[in-house]
Amino acid sequence: MKHVSGKMGKSADLKDRVIQALKTVTDPETSMDVWRMKLVKDLEISEEGEVKMTFRPSSVACPLGFSLAARIKEAVKGVEGISGVRIRVDGFLYAGQLEKLLEEMDRREKGGDDAKR
Repeated sequence: MKHVSGKMGKSADLKDRVIQALKTVTDPETSMDVWRMKLVKDLEISEEGEVKMTFRPSSVACPLGFSLAARIKEAVKGVEGISGVRIRVDGFLYAGQLEKLLEEMDRREKGGDDAKR
């Protein structure tokens, strides 16, 4: 994946818009956004608009981990110019299950056969 995070102009603008979208996702327990809380790391955006990031909930058994991850994905997907969002989950007891759920969200949107099982 070619990274655009260090490029100026259009690429930097896209990264800024993704960060602004992340700032709209707040943790209801703290009223702080996920970007400010540093729950999202390793933000990468390809020239094709594919976003990759790592989500690390505030605790290993965070009761809001699933809902926050889904809200992060939806917020970033709503940014014009973004073609896809991949979230790696780290430091969470249910990381594997959450990553599968996020992938299932993608399949359902694309209308894949796997979504109908």
